[in-house]
Amino acid sequence: MHSQSPERSACGVGFVVSRQGRATHALVETGLRALHCMEHRGAVGADGRTGDGAGLMTEIPFALLGATPGEHAVATLFASSDPTRRRQALRLFREVFGFAGFEVVDRRTVPILPDVLGPQAAERLPSILHLLIARPAWVRTEAAFNAQLYFAQQRARSRLRSAGLTFDLHFASLSTRTIVYKALTRAEDLGAFYPDLGDPAFVSRFSLFHRRFSTNTATSWDRAQPFRLIAHNGEINTIAGNRSWSYAREQSLGLPRDELLTHGHTSDSGSLNQQVEALRYRSSMPHTEDILGILIPPADKPSGYTRFWGRAMEPWDGPAFVTYADGEAVGARLDRNGFRPCRWAMTDDAFFLASEAGIFGLKSADIIGKGTLNAGCGVRVNLGDGAVHFRDPSQSRENRGAQFDSRLMPLPAPDADQSAAPPASAGANKDDELADLFALHGVSRDELDRVLAPLIATGKEPIGSMGDTAQPAVLSEVRRSLYDFLFQDFAQVTNPPLDFLRERLVTELHTVLGRTPNIFAPKELLPAQPGWLLASPVLSRAQADVVRNLSDWSVGALRIHQRVLDATFAREGGVDALEEALEALADAAVSAVGAG
Repeated sequence: MHSQSPERSACGVGFVVSRQGRATHALVETGLRALHCMEHRGAVGADGRTGDGAGLMTEIPFALLGATPGEHAVATLFASSDPTRRRQALRLFREVFGFAGFEVVDRRTVPILPDVLGPQAAERLPSILHLLIARPAWVRTEAAFNAQLYFAQQRARSRLRSAGLTFDLHFASLSTRTIVYKALTRAEDLGAFYPDLGDPAFVSRFSLFHRRFSTNTATSWDRAQPFRLIAHNGEINTIAGNRSWSYAREQSLGLPRDELLTHGHTSDSGSLNQQVEALRYRSSMPHTEDILGILIPPADKPSGYTRFWGRAMEPWDGPAFVTYADGEAVGARLDRNGFRPCRWAMTDDAFFLASEAGIFGLKSADIIGKGTLNAGCGVRVNLGDGAVHFRDPSQSRENRGAQFDSRLMPLPAPDADQSAAPPASAGANKDDELADLFALHGVSRDELDRVLAPLIATGKEPIGSMGDTAQPAVLSEVRRSLYDFLFQDFAQVTNPPLDFLRERLVTELHTVLGRTPNIFAPKELLPAQPGWLLASPVLSRAQADVVRNLSDWSVGALRIHQRVLDATFAREGGVDALEEALEALADAAVSAVGAG
């Protein structure tokens, strides 16, 4: 049942965390109740019982599992239901982890009640296992233990792929602190499916929950959330570029395929979790708060901190609300647009945060503070002392006062003689040239009269009809501009539009000329190679002339090599000529990079 509170919103993700540093079963129950209240955010299959994903992340219940904090890690594995393939996958797991010096001291088949599942979920039900891994004597700290577990996990994943067993073993969680229970159930059925969650010995200082599957994919057991570090509500619209950059870093470091990010069979949320893991264990940033701060940077106030890290890590952009738990802290971060709701409340005993208000059933008299998480901002709650921090990561104790030098210089202004006046004869052909330009760029007389003229005369947006009733360009009997074949109309129904007022606040067009440092290679950032900062990726002819001169030795340390590539093709050659020109352009770009 939902609380009768009038404050409600959408999307099923959130957490509750103790402010007293006490682990209790009540916090697990609170997480399950809140998850139940968000059932309307998920979907159910045709059988009426198969959910598209519900999950809970908590601290490891060491007493329940017979483990010792600091001495043991727990791997939660979704293994193949086929006995032969399961044995093969688990044998590879033991070989890789054994070679890394880890001993599996206990194996536990996780108690489940399959009758809770719908037929569709039951058909794909994996074998769910807990493996207890002892900390080797040579691993002196818990942080090092987690890092070595991560590297072993990545090697095991590579071995599984090579053996054709990629889909036969999934790491639902692997940590010395946290554990994940997730399933293709309705929210109300998760606690029933996993009897562990109802055991009074199952205690934790926090519960992080998620209802619904990973976006832009078909649902499956492994894609249900939370993942190993995060739970994500929304979508990463820049995911193709983010993945491409990660694959490039992977090659630059000489790592095997899939070592940073898997190259398939994952969602944008899954890739985001893998990137957070990679930065946590491969870079010099041990705090998840800092990692999310550079992956999802604010847009309203660029700082030395964001400029510095932005040279080596592109934003993971889109309507996103990300919660995380790493064993040290629990927190959340909202995207720069603020397109996902995120509400919090605080009592003397606990801190509550979710994408929907009213799900925790709090009494007004107990609430000592409440609010919303602002766009591009985050919150961190320390598990040790319950301290709550609403701050930019650049203002954390480790970063405050530090000088982050991105070593970027603005592009020099073009010389006056580079913007020479047009020849006198140009005026005679001005109208013809304009007509050619309008035709080239698909600007019609109708757009001149109804769109551009009102903008120029009044400075106001013209009023026109919504929608596009024209035939698709490929089917049109009217000759259409080349651009009409290359852009896409689509309906975005889950997020508010990016209006022109918000656009000025949250978008940035700056582009850097120069080598992009690899964030996993510290010497490439300390210091970063100098670069040029452009206000926009689109250059005027005068700016292009300046760029052409940047390879001159007189520029000094900021000298960069550049190459002008031919992007034209013979129009009479048609589509075939265009395809050949694009392939030649790509080959020329790769060759230029290879030549330095």
